Amino acid sequence: MKQLLTILCLTLGFIAAAQQRTSTPVVATSSRPTPPTKEKKLKEEKPKKSQRPGSVVEVTDDMGNSLFLDTISGNEWVDSMALAQPKAIGNIYPLLDAVNIGADIYPALGRALGQHYGLGSVWARLSLHNRYFVAAEFGLSKASDRPEGMNYSYRSPICPFFKIGADYNFFYNSNPDYQIYASVRYGLTRVSYSLSDVEITNGYWNLTERPDFPTQRSWNGFLQIGAGIHVKIWGPIALGWGVKYQRVIHHSAETFGAPWAVPGMGKRNSELGLSLSIIYTIPLHKPLPPQE
Repeated sequence: MKQLLTILCLTLGFIAAAQQRTSTPVVATSSRPTPPTKEKKLKEEKPKKSQRPGSVVEVTDDMGNSLFLDTISGNEWVDSMALAQPKAIGNIYPLLDAVNIGADIYPALGRALGQHYGLGSVWARLSLHNRYFVAAEFGLSKASDRPEGMNYSYRSPICPFFKIGADYNFFYNSNPDYQIYASVRYGLTRVSYSLSDVEITNGYWNLTERPDFPTQRSWNGFLQIGAGIHVKIWGPIALGWGVKYQRVIHHSAETFGAPWAVPGMGKRNSELGLSLSIIYTIPLHKPLPPQE
C-alpha cells in the first residue's frame, strides 16, 4: 500500500508539471485604438486641391485681375477647394511701394471758367504697402474780386501755400492703379491782401466816405478732411478726384478784417473743397508675381 501511494503521488506530480509547461499565458490588451503617428496626422490634415479641368484656362480681365475661364461653357471656373482655404492676411505690397507725383489743375480750370481765385499746385505721395500714403503739397494762389454784396474790392497777389498730410487706401491689397482713399491735410499760408474802392455811407448825414486801407499780411492755418479716387488712364498716367471738408483753424490778428480768400483753400467761408489732379506713378519695386 505504501508503495502504491508513492507511485500515485509521483504520477500526479508529473501530470501537473506537464500541464504547466504546455499552457499559454493570456495577456490583457487595451480596447482603445492605436493613436496615429505624426506623419499620418500631417498626411490626413493636408488640404485636398481640386483638379482643374482641361477646358479651363487662365485669363486677365480689363482691371488686371487673373481669373479662370471654362472655354466650353464660357463661364468663370471657381476652385471650390481654394475658397474653403483661409486667405492670407496682411500687406501683399512692399513697404516702399511707389511715389505718386501730381498736379492739381482744378483751380486753373476754375479761373478759366470765371472763378476769381486760385492758380494751382504740385504734390507728391509716398506709398507704403499701397495702404498708407505720406503726402506733401506746394502751390500758388492769387485773388481779385469785388465780392457780391460787399462794399469793397479785394485783391491778393500771388501767395504760396504748403500742405502736409496722409491718405489711407481702402483697397490696399488690390490693383494699385485703382484706389479709393480717405485723406487729411494741414495747410499753412501767409497771405497778403488789400481792400480798395471801399464805400462807407453815413445814413444820418447821408455822406459817403472812401477810406484807404494799407496792405495786410496774415498767417492762416487750415484743416481739410476728405476722400478721393485714383484711376489709371494710360501707362503710368492716372487721374485723381477729391472732395474735402475744410476750415480755418487758426490765424493771426487782422486789423481791417480777415482775408476773403485763403491760398490752398479757396473762399474763407467755403467748407467744401474740390480737386482734380493729373498723376504720374514711379514704382519702387519690381512687379509682383501673379497672386494664386
